[in-house]
Amino acid sequence: MLPSQQQQHEQQEQEQQQHQQGQQHEQEQQQQQEQQQQEQQQHQQGQQHEQEQQQQQQQQQQEQQQHQQGQHHGQEQQQQQQHQQEQQQQQQPHQQEQQQKDQQQQQQQQQQQQQQQQQQQPYLLHH
Repeated sequence: MLPSQQQQHEQQEQEQQQHQQGQQHEQEQQQQQEQQQQEQQQHQQGQQHEQEQQQQQQQQQQEQQQHQQGQHHGQEQQQQQQHQQEQQQQQQPHQQEQQQKDQQQQQQQQQQQQQQQQQQQPYLLHH
């Protein structure tokens, strides 16, 4: 898939997330940041060092989302974003194998981080 097509596809996924969660006002502000971040990621493709840095920025952004929303819906959106990142990996077959391994390690760290957040904030699960 071409980068332009990939970007459009991810924006459509994000629009669906807005409708599913019903928190449009807070969601819109976060949506825009996520779209900008994905545009940066496209320009930095094929460079292992910068790609790792971008992954870390996404981790920070997911933490911000949870704090801004303060509800269980925020965690559901994080899971969907994790799925989007896995799709980005599959849509970039020209990247080096070593870089894909690094990204997988990053994603494992994100999954662990999400589990920890859910355990640390159990009150979110009761809403």
